[in-house]
Amino acid sequence: MTTKRSFWNNHKFVILTIISVFFGISIGIALRVQNVSPFVETLIFFPGEIFMRLLKLLVLPLVCASLISALSQLNPETAKQLGLKTVLYYLCTASLATIIGLALVILIHPGDPSIKAGKVLKRPEDLSHEAIDNILDVIRNLIPENIIGAATRRSQTKMVNETLTGPLVKRVDQVDGLNILGIITFCALIGIGTSKVGATGEPVRQFFASLEKIVLLLIEGAMWFAPFGISSLVAASISEVHDLLLILQILSAYVGTVLAGLTIHIFIVLPVFYFLATRKNPLSIMKAMLPAFMTSLGTASSGAALPVGLQCMEGKADARVVKFVLPLGASTNMDGNALYEAVAAIFIAQINGIDLSIRELITISITSTLASAGLNAVPAGLVSMLVILDTVGLPVSDITLIVAVDWFLDRVRTAICTMADGLVASAVGHMVNLDPLEGNELEQLNLTLRDEKDEFVDMLV
Repeated sequence: MTTKRSFWNNHKFVILTIISVFFGISIGIALRVQNVSPFVETLIFFPGEIFMRLLKLLVLPLVCASLISALSQLNPETAKQLGLKTVLYYLCTASLATIIGLALVILIHPGDPSIKAGKVLKRPEDLSHEAIDNILDVIRNLIPENIIGAATRRSQTKMVNETLTGPLVKRVDQVDGLNILGIITFCALIGIGTSKVGATGEPVRQFFASLEKIVLLLIEGAMWFAPFGISSLVAASISEVHDLLLILQILSAYVGTVLAGLTIHIFIVLPVFYFLATRKNPLSIMKAMLPAFMTSLGTASSGAALPVGLQCMEGKADARVVKFVLPLGASTNMDGNALYEAVAAIFIAQINGIDLSIRELITISITSTLASAGLNAVPAGLVSMLVILDTVGLPVSDITLIVAVDWFLDRVRTAICTMADGLVASAVGHMVNLDPLEGNELEQLNLTLRDEKDEFVDMLV
């Protein structure tokens, strides 16, 4: 009995998540068969909406508190070394993912122009975006004008017609959405500044350390609502896709190409890269990150998996590194998205019978890597695909062909990114030498936080 209870306590969230995914699939299929009223659909989808609102509400304070708390405990030189190695590691793995995607989609060639029944569209002559625009947008968002505004707006280059008859011109606008890159930059600077002022910054350090514990405790409670929310989200995704079986049949080669690339990346590229960096077995980290993997698979949100990942990596790497790398990775480590976007762009070119040049393939590779880094830590959709298609002049209307299967691929690629975050945190922790905290303060902090979580969970049960 003790063994069974221990197994349930250690794996209950994974078990409930798996059950909720299959339950959501069943509900979604039933909704497609039965002609239920819009009121019933609203009630079924409502738990998923509330669940996502809870997660979005807590992601921003969690990222801010985690980054500032982690960096404030490091000396400035260590923080600089930690940030540089983390970003370089992410860029390397994202670039490798993009290359894998390009190679597979060109080799397998899943796109067939006959799918469009002869209605092949030509690329427009005037491109609305250039690769340099995407790079400049990333840099702009890294340095926001207003940190309060960064919580709701981010910069994006657009083509606008300032007069009814005049030509299109480029303009940098502020669009709705969390500028997570700017938030990370600001919090990193606050954390480093707190560490530099020494004892003067102790109140700030204690405040954000306490805030982090409070937010984690709130998210721990919100996770008990996850099985209902996940079932609702999966059911909504399936029920809203029209002609699912037909589209899956047409796009089976495309889906297979993306899945093959993601499989190669998670089981070959990332473990080999991790082993070369650490000379350690990556399987132990991958096993520890399994609950976070299942969370992101069910919610299609790296933000939802962030608090679970922080718990999974406890004891696997220096907690200060984990609290820095995982929040950063939740928004910038988008290996799966980089691979997916590269495959999708070339797939759309293939179904239109367009042969891309080497320059255009390189442009897609760079744009996919950079665009993937700007996605939020919540289910992202296909927004960045618009920028990539515009960059190489491909018809954006063909995105509708891949929307039908995006609900599934989004979950898989997000789960891959979450698993990669754990490997990156462990690898960076191995490469960066951190000074141990005096008096075993870090271990005492982890023990206190764990005890508080256990008490809260026992109260809920």
